Amino acid sequence: MLPQRFPEIRLEKYVVMPNHVHLLLMIDRDPRAHRDAPLQSGRSLISQTIGYFKMNASKKAHAIEPGLKLWQRSFHDHIVRNNEDFRRIWEYIDTNPIKWHEDCFFQP
Repeated sequence: MLPQRFPEIRLEKYVVMPNHVHLLLMIDRDPRAHRDAPLQSGRSLISQTIGYFKMNASKKAHAIEPGLKLWQRSFHDHIVRNNEDFRRIWEYIDTNPIKWHEDCFFQP
C-alpha cells in the first residue's frame, strides 16, 4: 500500500498495539530536504504518508464495522538523528508488546 503510493518511503519496523501503532519509516530522498518542506498539497511527506495510511486502514475497518472511530486527529513524529537513536527506537518498537500490561489503557 505505502510503497506504491510513496516509493521514497520505506517501512523499517512496525508494531500494531491494541490502542496505537508504531511505525519506523525511512525516507529515501535528498538528505538536504527539510522534513516539513511543503509539497504540492502543502503537507509534508510524513503527513501525507500517515494520512494515506490512516485513510486506507479506516476503509478496511469500516467495511467490517461501519462508523468505527479508529484514529486520533494527529500523530507524533520523531526524527531519527543517528544510529543509536535508530537502535533505541527499533528496540522500543520490538519490545512494546511485551510491556503492554504496563500501559495505562491496559485492560486484561
